[in-house]
Amino acid sequence: MINRFYFKFDLSNIFKKNNLFKIITSYYNSSNFLFYSLGRSCLYHVLKKEITGRKNEVILSPVTLPVIIKIIKLSGAKIKYIDIDILTGLPELNELKKKINSKTAIILITHLYSNKKTLNKISNIIKKYKEIKIIEDLAINFGVKFSNKQITNLNSNYSFFSFNYMKNFHTILGGALYVKFKKDFDYLKIRNNKLKKLNNIILLKSFIKFTIINILFNNFFYKYMSSFFIKKIELNKSNSLKKVIYPGFYNKKITENHLNCKFNDLGNFFFPKEKSYIKRDVKLRIKKSNIYFNHLNKNTNLILFNPKNIESINLEFLIIVKKDFKKLYAYLLDKKIYLRRHWYKNNNTKMKHSNYLSDNALLLPTHYKITKTDILYVSNVINSFYDKL
Repeated sequence: MINRFYFKFDLSNIFKKNNLFKIITSYYNSSNFLFYSLGRSCLYHVLKKEITGRKNEVILSPVTLPVIIKIIKLSGAKIKYIDIDILTGLPELNELKKKINSKTAIILITHLYSNKKTLNKISNIIKKYKEIKIIEDLAINFGVKFSNKQITNLNSNYSFFSFNYMKNFHTILGGALYVKFKKDFDYLKIRNNKLKKLNNIILLKSFIKFTIINILFNNFFYKYMSSFFIKKIELNKSNSLKKVIYPGFYNKKITENHLNCKFNDLGNFFFPKEKSYIKRDVKLRIKKSNIYFNHLNKNTNLILFNPKNIESINLEFLIIVKKDFKKLYAYLLDKKIYLRRHWYKNNNTKMKHSNYLSDNALLLPTHYKITKTDILYVSNVINSFYDKL
């Protein structure tokens, strides 16, 4: 049974002394981290610092969670969308150059399958604009690390992570913000110290959701019950039920009250307590992505990305389906293979490439329960679908 849900909770975490701050600062060799109750809260507090009446525009791709759009507006900023380059997953460079003006305060980079060479080009584009800041949304990419102690090749002003229970490294709820410059870090640290404690009811609800998903998507329940309902939900486009499996695409109204909370204490029990575990997980995911790539690379009906060239820890391995996406997806569900259809939602259908990615992306699982046998099976099923056409 192949499905995208599997969350690992190691009980030994409870008995380890290291806390989240020590693990992350040690892993990245930097103490410039602040912690919040949500990954999106990191973005909100940076925007509140950087947005002014004179410089109030944020440039970003529309491929993100709807709540990110709401937070940008809540901060008082104006949005300028820019289409992605389908081959890099990053803003299209020529469009980016055209959109930058005297009101641009922030360029928000959402990492999907980001191409390293293009990241450097974006960095070079804005070198002459000293007041423009870059924020990296690394919500699904915790684990990216370089020997020169930079968080990513882009070396941005701010980078934030999400540790929501849907991530490979999770704290049920939580997020971390990396701040490059000490002056900015000190300012945000003062504000961070004034945050209130997270509402226990919110934490309890998230823990219950986490527990339910763990139960419903184990091998037994998935085989005899969950796979049947998933197929009905996905193929019948039941939006009310889709809120359960894609909750981030249907966010309710968000207020500043949700965003001004500290990191939850319970989170320390769930996050891995050894950086060797993180390194091992990252290495295994890249290895699994390479197996997918090698077995699907000759399929001309797909667009694939070599894991060696992307700025990602391969939380899942992305393929873009060029032909018969809906039929392929139904075929996979018939085989009890349940794949995520996209990381994020396209929030502006006028953007051609963003829309194409949103409609044709499939994400192949690389979590700890996926074996080489599973990967070969998924790859063979995809290839066999096109062989039968």
